[in-house]
This record gives sequence, C-alpha cells and structure tokens, in this order.
Amino acid sequence: MEVRKIKDLCQLKDSDLFEVIAQGLKLLYENAKCIISDSIFLKKNKRKQGSEILKNLGNEEAAKFLILLDAIRCDRKRKNSEGKDVVTSVLKMS
Repeated sequence: MEVRKIKDLCQLKDSDLFEVIAQGLKLLYENAKCIISDSIFLKKNKRKQGSEILKNLGNEEAAKFLILLDAIRCDRKRKNSEGKDVVTSVLKMS
C-alpha cells in the first residue's frame, strides 16, 4: 500500500476507517480463497511448482488480512518508538 494512501486512511474517523478496512478484508479474503483454490487445482493436476507458487501467494494475501485486523485493533493515538503512530506502521506492512 502506498504511504500517501495510508496517511489518508489514518485521517478517517473510526467508523469510516472500519468501513474501508472491512471492504479491504472482504477483497483479501476472496482473493486468497481464489488463489488457494487455483493452487489446489494445480496440485491435483500434478503441477507442483505452480501449485506451490500460488499457495505462497495465497498465504501472503491471508497475512495481509491479519495485518489489517491488527491495524484496527491498535490504539490510533499510540506512537511507536520512532514517534510515528502505530496504525500507520502496521498498515505499511500490508
């Protein structure tokens, strides 16, 4: 995610931020589910290398889902050791 867009997200009211994050969670879930499904299809058709690549990509999408969950759990006023707000730091990981 681009830093500018992250800063824009952090300017939203909690209710608006939660709505945007919920939309992102839905998209990530659907994308991860589709990628993992394709991975399983390739594995069944003895295409192990492609299957592993897609499995790893699906796992990355699932990890982004968890990162977004962490972002909404964070206290938006809290700062990290560098003085930056924690939510921005967490969102940069996704």
